[in-house]
Amino acid sequence: MDENPASVSYVMAKQKTSNELGFYSIQDDQPATISGGELLKLISKYNKDPKIHCIPVQLPLPKDINETKILYAIAPKKDVDGFHSVNVGKLTICHTGTKDMASHTKRANILIVAVGKPKAVTAEMVKQGAVVIDVGVNRIGMTHEGKTKLNSAAMSISILSKRRQVPSPLFRAGWGR
Repeated sequence: MDENPASVSYVMAKQKTSNELGFYSIQDDQPATISGGELLKLISKYNKDPKIHCIPVQLPLPKDINETKILYAIAPKKDVDGFHSVNVGKLTICHTGTKDMASHTKRANILIVAVGKPKAVTAEMVKQGAVVIDVGVNRIGMTHEGKTKLNSAAMSISILSKRRQVPSPLFRAGWGR
């Protein structure tokens, strides 16, 4: 549904990782013109399918579709992104519009970053000893060989942390690992 290069790259990475790990995986691309009702029917179908163990929905959805309604339609046990209210629990969730995001991120013991924009989270925004799990992939240019250069928050923070000598374990998390 989304032609955003970061989203397309992220979906491709999820599919590639699933295949490498031998997971049964379906990439069910839908047109941007899909209705909320049609998407709910599709989620219902996958909720009932015993071969399907997780259902990721690539955001953002088209503007006329209620994201919350779609995300809450996913069975909590199949909610791989953890967006269902049952799975969110008491987590503090920030988004790119959160005011003073650093005040929230500095309190986190575990920080999961999925911004889709390079350098949105910096080492100064992470408390010492926190674990950063970066699930975002960002295209930052091309190599001389014509390959896409990718960056992640964990890579950027790792470099900055070394300069600040912050002993934070940093991970680049691949989907499905």
